[in-house]
Amino acid sequence: MAKVLVVDKDGAFLEQVKELLARAGHEALTCGEGEAALALAQEAVPALVVLGTLAGRQEAPDLCRRLKGEGGRPAVVVVDERGPGGWPADEGKAMEAEEYLCRPFEESVFLAIVDEVVQRGQPAKEVLFAQ
Repeated sequence: MAKVLVVDKDGAFLEQVKELLARAGHEALTCGEGEAALALAQEAVPALVVLGTLAGRQEAPDLCRRLKGEGGRPAVVVVDERGPGGWPADEGKAMEAEEYLCRPFEESVFLAIVDEVVQRGQPAKEVLFAQ
């Protein structure tokens, strides 16, 4: 269906989301760090970017803004952990988030949001994950 770039420092999470997306018919690419993800997004031109936890707390919002600056105005879905240390909903909204979900999430809800955002046909989207 769609090419999806998944970015997260947690290799197990990358594999979990990659498998989930593949089962739903999406082509999933994975990357574990921000600069490489930016280069891969420019090369692969994914329909969706699932942006997760990176090395520093500010790295994910910075990468999100840089990806947006590369073209188009993508939709943003923030998916966050429950509890202390997670992304505030206001911060997700400041990054123009259209949706805000908490982690752990139901696979069916995540996939429904991915499908909805992809079907809109907008250029590269970011789905933010923080843990």
